[in-house]
Amino acid sequence: MWPRITGRPLRSKALACWQVWLWFRGMMIATTPWHIRAAARRHLRLQRPIRRPHGPTGHCMSVLDMSVLALGIVAGLFRILMALAGLTV
Repeated sequence: MWPRITGRPLRSKALACWQVWLWFRGMMIATTPWHIRAAARRHLRLQRPIRRPHGPTGHCMSVLDMSVLALGIVAGLFRILMALAGLTV
């Protein structure tokens, strides 16, 4: 799939495999603590609701985060569609 997205041939099949496995391990290392923390706090959620402060800073950051995420998704879809159409940018 990567050659279709970029419009370039793979330089090395071994390098592509390394990239996939390194990405997978990096995501596991980055997200495992979040899952452990969430599982440890699960019993607290069942006992009482979680109180979070609602303020302009928290709301603005979530809007900013969602905007960056949406921009990344749109850019990725655009790149995939351009590759499928045979056009390069």
